Amino acid sequence: MSKSVGVTAGIGARLVLEGKVKRTGVVTPMYKDIYAPILQILETKFGIAMFEESERPDGLPTSTRAKL
Repeated sequence: MSKSVGVTAGIGARLVLEGKVKRTGVVTPMYKDIYAPILQILETKFGIAMFEESERPDGLPTSTRAKL
């Protein structure tokens, strides 16, 4: 298992146990209040940063996502 999977799952579990995730039930990490703290911890404590690259000449993303 790669760091970006195992460490991320561990951070998510810890945030739930510490009561920092207020949502209840089965929740995907698609909500900013869940994924933003995880990304911050990954970058500051583990040096794992997420970024988007594009191979298009205009610099636009190669795919688009619908805004929720």
